Amino acid sequence: VDDVGAIRERVPGVAQASATVNGRVRVAYQNRNWNTSLLGTGTAYSRMRAAEPQAGRFFTDAENQRRARVAVIGLTVVRELFGDVNPLGETIKINKISFQVIGILPVKGASAWSDEDDIVVIPLLTAMYRVLGKEYVDYIDIQAERREDMDDVSQAAIDLMIGRHRVPPSLQQDAFMVRNLAEIQSALTETSRTMAWLLASIATISLIVGGIGIMNI
Repeated sequence: VDDVGAIRERVPGVAQASATVNGRVRVAYQNRNWNTSLLGTGTAYSRMRAAEPQAGRFFTDAENQRRARVAVIGLTVVRELFGDVNPLGETIKINKISFQVIGILPVKGASAWSDEDDIVVIPLLTAMYRVLGKEYVDYIDIQAERREDMDDVSQAAIDLMIGRHRVPPSLQQDAFMVRNLAEIQSALTETSRTMAWLLASIATISLIVGGIGIMNI
Protein backbone atom coordinates (compact mmCIF):
# COMPACT_ATOMS: atom_id res chain seq x y z
CA VAL A 1 0.00 0.00 0.00
CA ASP A 2 2.91 2.35 0.74
CA ASP A 3 3.96 2.12 -2.92
CA VAL A 4 0.95 4.25 -3.87
CA GLY A 5 2.09 7.15 -1.73
CA ALA A 6 5.64 6.80 -3.04
CA ILE A 7 4.46 6.93 -6.66
CA ARG A 8 2.31 9.97 -5.96
CA GLU A 9 5.11 11.85 -4.21
CA ARG A 10 8.25 10.77 -6.06
CA VAL A 11 7.28 10.20 -9.70
CA PRO A 12 7.12 13.47 -11.70
CA GLY A 13 3.98 14.02 -13.78
CA VAL A 14 1.64 11.88 -11.67
CA ALA A 15 -1.79 13.44 -11.11
CA GLN A 16 -3.35 10.64 -9.06
CA ALA A 17 -2.64 7.05 -8.03
CA SER A 18 -4.83 4.41 -6.43
CA ALA A 19 -4.16 0.81 -5.41
CA THR A 20 -6.68 -1.96 -6.03
CA VAL A 21 -7.36 -5.51 -4.90
CA ASN A 22 -10.02 -7.62 -6.59
CA GLY A 23 -11.80 -10.93 -6.29
CA ARG A 24 -15.09 -12.76 -6.73
CA VAL A 25 -17.58 -12.63 -3.87
CA ARG A 26 -21.11 -13.64 -3.02
CA VAL A 27 -23.41 -10.78 -2.03
CA ALA A 28 -26.80 -11.18 -0.41
CA TYR A 29 -29.80 -9.05 0.56
CA GLN A 30 -32.65 -10.68 2.46
CA ASN A 31 -33.50 -13.83 0.46
CA ARG A 32 -31.62 -12.83 -2.70
CA ASN A 33 -27.97 -13.50 -3.49
CA TRP A 34 -25.62 -12.90 -6.40
CA ASN A 35 -22.02 -13.68 -7.41
CA THR A 36 -20.18 -10.54 -8.48
CA SER A 37 -16.79 -8.83 -8.79
CA LEU A 38 -15.37 -7.03 -5.77
CA LEU A 39 -12.97 -4.10 -6.00
CA GLY A 40 -11.20 -2.74 -2.97
CA THR A 41 -9.69 0.59 -3.91
CA GLY A 42 -8.79 4.11 -2.78
CA THR A 43 -10.89 7.26 -2.95
CA ALA A 44 -9.11 8.49 -6.11
CA TYR A 45 -10.68 5.60 -8.06
CA SER A 46 -13.97 7.44 -8.52
CA ARG A 47 -12.23 10.39 -10.21
CA MET A 48 -9.76 8.35 -12.25
CA ARG A 49 -12.32 5.90 -13.61
CA ALA A 50 -15.31 8.24 -14.04
CA ALA A 51 -17.08 6.39 -11.24
CA GLU A 52 -18.66 9.20 -9.25
CA PRO A 53 -21.92 7.71 -7.90
CA GLN A 54 -25.11 8.64 -9.73
CA ALA A 55 -26.89 8.37 -6.37
CA GLY A 56 -25.48 8.51 -2.87
CA ARG A 57 -21.74 9.04 -2.40
CA PHE A 58 -18.30 7.41 -2.60
CA PHE A 59 -16.45 6.40 0.55
CA THR A 60 -13.89 8.71 2.21
CA ASP A 61 -10.23 8.40 3.20
CA ALA A 62 -11.30 8.24 6.85
CA GLU A 63 -13.60 5.29 6.10
CA ASN A 64 -10.76 3.54 4.31
CA GLN A 65 -8.36 4.06 7.22
CA ARG A 66 -10.79 2.66 9.78
CA ARG A 67 -11.73 -0.22 7.44
CA ALA A 68 -15.38 0.79 7.37
CA ARG A 69 -17.93 -1.67 6.04
CA VAL A 70 -19.47 0.55 3.35
CA ALA A 71 -20.09 -0.31 -0.30
CA VAL A 72 -20.84 1.35 -3.62
CA ILE A 73 -22.59 -1.00 -6.04
CA GLY A 74 -23.19 -1.25 -9.77
CA LEU A 75 -26.60 -1.23 -11.45
CA THR A 76 -26.56 -4.97 -12.22
CA VAL A 77 -26.10 -5.73 -8.52
CA VAL A 78 -28.90 -3.28 -7.70
CA ARG A 79 -31.21 -5.04 -10.14
CA GLU A 80 -30.37 -8.57 -8.99
CA LEU A 81 -30.55 -7.89 -5.25
CA PHE A 82 -33.04 -5.07 -4.80
CA GLY A 83 -35.37 -4.99 -7.79
CA ASP A 84 -37.48 -1.85 -7.29
CA VAL A 85 -36.26 -1.21 -3.73
CA ASN A 86 -34.00 1.81 -3.13
CA PRO A 87 -30.67 0.27 -2.00
CA LEU A 88 -29.21 3.39 -0.36
CA GLY A 89 -28.82 2.85 3.37
CA GLU A 90 -29.69 -0.84 3.12
CA THR A 91 -27.42 -3.57 4.52
CA ILE A 92 -26.00 -6.27 2.26
CA LYS A 93 -23.74 -9.18 3.12
CA ILE A 94 -20.47 -9.65 1.24
CA ASN A 95 -19.15 -13.14 1.95
CA LYS A 96 -21.44 -13.11 5.02
CA ILE A 97 -20.02 -9.77 6.30
CA SER A 98 -22.50 -6.91 6.69
CA PHE A 99 -21.96 -3.74 4.62
CA GLN A 100 -24.04 -0.59 4.25
CA VAL A 101 -24.80 0.56 0.70
CA ILE A 102 -23.85 4.25 0.42
CA GLY A 103 -23.83 4.80 -3.36
CA ILE A 104 -24.79 3.53 -6.81
CA LEU A 105 -22.16 3.61 -9.54
CA PRO A 106 -22.88 5.25 -12.92
CA VAL A 107 -23.95 3.01 -15.78
CA LYS A 108 -20.99 1.72 -17.81
CA GLY A 109 -22.67 -1.06 -19.83
CA ALA A 110 -21.29 -4.40 -20.97
CA SER A 111 -18.08 -4.94 -22.91
CA ALA A 112 -17.12 -7.97 -24.99
CA TRP A 113 -15.67 -9.62 -21.90
CA SER A 114 -17.70 -8.54 -18.91
CA ASP A 115 -20.57 -6.52 -17.47
CA GLU A 116 -19.02 -3.30 -16.16
CA ASP A 117 -22.05 -2.72 -13.94
CA ASP A 118 -21.76 -6.11 -12.19
CA ILE A 119 -19.45 -4.85 -9.46
CA VAL A 120 -19.19 -3.89 -5.79
CA VAL A 121 -16.58 -1.31 -4.73
CA ILE A 122 -15.44 -1.05 -1.10
CA PRO A 123 -12.52 0.69 0.68
CA LEU A 124 -9.08 -0.80 -0.05
CA LEU A 125 -8.10 -1.67 3.52
CA THR A 126 -11.55 -3.11 4.23
CA ALA A 127 -11.22 -5.43 1.25
CA MET A 128 -7.67 -6.47 2.13
CA TYR A 129 -8.12 -7.21 5.82
CA ARG A 130 -11.83 -7.89 6.31
CA VAL A 131 -12.93 -9.66 3.11
CA LEU A 132 -10.14 -10.99 0.87
CA GLY A 133 -7.36 -11.53 3.40
CA LYS A 134 -4.63 -10.01 1.21
CA GLU A 135 -1.48 -8.29 2.45
CA TYR A 136 -0.56 -6.92 -0.98
CA VAL A 137 -2.31 -4.97 -3.74
CA ASP A 138 -3.09 -6.52 -7.13
CA TYR A 139 -2.33 -3.41 -9.18
CA ILE A 140 -1.99 0.36 -9.00
CA ASP A 141 -3.81 2.78 -11.30
CA ILE A 142 -1.71 5.82 -12.21
CA GLN A 143 -3.06 8.90 -13.95
CA ALA A 144 -0.55 11.18 -15.67
CA GLU A 145 -1.00 14.94 -15.65
CA ARG A 146 -0.46 15.10 -19.43
CA ARG A 147 -0.99 12.49 -22.13
CA GLU A 148 2.46 13.10 -23.63
CA ASP A 149 4.10 12.27 -20.26
CA MET A 150 2.64 8.76 -20.02
CA ASP A 151 5.75 6.90 -21.26
CA ASP A 152 8.04 8.85 -18.92
CA VAL A 153 5.69 8.32 -15.98
CA SER A 154 5.48 4.59 -16.72
CA GLN A 155 9.24 4.15 -16.82
CA ALA A 156 9.80 6.30 -13.73
CA ALA A 157 7.22 4.25 -11.81
CA ILE A 158 8.94 1.00 -12.80
CA ASP A 159 12.34 2.34 -11.79
CA LEU A 160 10.94 3.46 -8.42
CA MET A 161 9.35 0.06 -7.76
CA ILE A 162 12.55 -1.80 -8.66
CA GLY A 163 14.43 0.35 -6.16
CA ARG A 164 11.82 0.11 -3.40
CA HIS A 165 11.54 -3.67 -3.66
CA ARG A 166 15.26 -4.22 -4.26
CA VAL A 167 14.76 -6.35 -7.35
CA PRO A 168 18.08 -7.93 -8.46
CA PRO A 169 19.29 -7.06 -11.99
CA SER A 170 18.62 -10.59 -13.28
CA LEU A 171 14.89 -10.24 -12.49
CA GLN A 172 14.26 -6.60 -13.37
CA GLN A 173 13.17 -7.27 -16.96
CA ASP A 174 9.88 -8.94 -15.96
CA ALA A 175 9.49 -7.70 -12.38
CA PHE A 176 6.74 -5.17 -13.17
CA MET A 177 4.31 -4.70 -16.04
CA VAL A 178 2.66 -1.46 -17.13
CA ARG A 179 -0.49 -1.43 -19.24
CA ASN A 180 -0.85 1.88 -21.02
CA LEU A 181 -4.54 2.51 -21.69
CA ALA A 182 -3.71 5.01 -24.44
CA GLU A 183 -1.85 2.25 -26.34
CA ILE A 184 -4.72 -0.17 -25.80
CA GLN A 185 -7.19 2.41 -27.10
CA SER A 186 -4.99 3.02 -30.16
CA ALA A 187 -4.84 -0.71 -30.89
CA LEU A 188 -8.64 -1.03 -30.61
CA THR A 189 -9.12 1.94 -32.93
CA GLU A 190 -6.78 0.41 -35.51
CA THR A 191 -8.62 -2.93 -35.26
CA SER A 192 -11.97 -1.18 -35.76
CA ARG A 193 -10.61 0.64 -38.81
CA THR A 194 -9.35 -2.62 -40.31
CA MET A 195 -12.73 -4.29 -39.75
CA ALA A 196 -14.50 -1.34 -41.37
CA TRP A 197 -12.31 -1.62 -44.51
CA LEU A 198 -12.89 -5.39 -44.59
CA LEU A 199 -16.66 -5.01 -44.38
CA ALA A 200 -16.60 -2.28 -47.04
CA SER A 201 -14.58 -4.55 -49.35
CA ILE A 202 -17.03 -7.43 -48.87
CA ALA A 203 -19.97 -5.13 -49.58
CA THR A 204 -18.28 -3.83 -52.75
CA ILE A 205 -17.59 -7.34 -54.02
CA SER A 206 -21.20 -8.33 -53.29
CA LEU A 207 -22.49 -5.33 -55.26
CA ILE A 208 -20.23 -6.14 -58.22
CA VAL A 209 -21.25 -9.81 -58.28
CA GLY A 210 -24.92 -8.88 -57.92
CA GLY A 211 -24.61 -6.30 -60.71
CA ILE A 212 -23.01 -8.82 -63.08
CA GLY A 213 -25.80 -11.29 -62.32
CA ILE A 214 -28.50 -8.71 -63.06
CA MET A 215 -26.69 -7.61 -66.25
CA ASN A 216 -26.56 -11.22 -67.51
CA ILE A 217 -30.26 -11.68 -66.83
